[in-house]
Amino acid sequence: MKKKPLAGLLKKPLADLFILPLIALLAACLVSAPVSADVVQKLYDAALPLESGRAELSQVQIREGLRQVFVRVSGESELDVEPGIAEALADPKPFLSQYNFRRQRDELGQERVILDMSFSPRQVNGTLQSAGLPVWSSNRPAVLVWMVIDTAQGRQFLNAENSDMALQALREEAYRRGLALQFPLLDLEDRGALSVDALWSMSVNQVRTASERYRAPYVLMGKATALSSGSWLASWAVLEAEQSQRLDTQGMGINQVLAPVIDFIADSQADQYALTGTGQDAQANLIAVKGVADFATYAEILTYLEGLAVVEHANLVWADGEDMVLELVLKDSLDKAQRFLSLDGRMQPLLGVTSGVDVKSGLMLQARYRWRGQGR
Repeated sequence: MKKKPLAGLLKKPLADLFILPLIALLAACLVSAPVSADVVQKLYDAALPLESGRAELSQVQIREGLRQVFVRVSGESELDVEPGIAEALADPKPFLSQYNFRRQRDELGQERVILDMSFSPRQVNGTLQSAGLPVWSSNRPAVLVWMVIDTAQGRQFLNAENSDMALQALREEAYRRGLALQFPLLDLEDRGALSVDALWSMSVNQVRTASERYRAPYVLMGKATALSSGSWLASWAVLEAEQSQRLDTQGMGINQVLAPVIDFIADSQADQYALTGTGQDAQANLIAVKGVADFATYAEILTYLEGLAVVEHANLVWADGEDMVLELVLKDSLDKAQRFLSLDGRMQPLLGVTSGVDVKSGLMLQARYRWRGQGR
């Protein structure tokens, strides 16, 4: 069946758009949820090794598990002193939805007991919002990791074959703060763009070039040395857009050198993407979108926008040809919404075009975009 242009269905002023409720319903039916930023799994879960080796549940364990979940969901590492959080941690059992024990062997082959706990997302989110703390959705910017490990066997890229312990520690620390890690393929293309020596010398430009194919919003590059004493030394650079931040860390174990840089990235991401609004004071903003070829495209755009954690609703205000104006009702600021839109590149900002009155629609716009249709 031939696709109909959006302008053929919708003609200009909002007052004339009597079929909008039907369109919204059809949009929900015709389009499946779009692929968005990387999804972090098990945000509301916690796993604790039990030093006693006995499968027993205690208030202390529930409290520690809930504290980990509060940190992971809010993006705030220091929240124990917040009144609402302190009260919840004093009586954590009502938050616990299920738990179980399992046995697992560590890297030395010794068996240990792990306590797995799941907490109520509704209660966790509600407590954070009541305490005035942000809630960070599971859709989070990917962090591409380039790392060189220097051991007795020489310097090598971090991978599962030669750095299993370091890789496991990195994943543990990332999960602690809810980061979405991405690892390079380390194929011929990667190794041609970036050598071990170049990464060891912390060549930011070469890492940027090698990272282009992955299009990750964040890049973590680093080198780590394991000393004979058992301690570790590491140097890092965190790349975001054109910015870079350097850190040096040290510790008696690999987790101790990883934790500070993971915390740094998580704090930075949470500041940009965690939502501080509750939805009760939702803000409305008008944005223009070009490239709306037909009704199916319109439905795809609407579903994509309403799938973003920061968007409460997306409503059509005006349409003409391949242009339309949408009202975005947001849970947070427009600036934060634009950060979400930049993650996958499906909405391309129109360069050189600022906010202001739109000539065609006569409406005051806060931003202008072109729909690209598929992610980066």
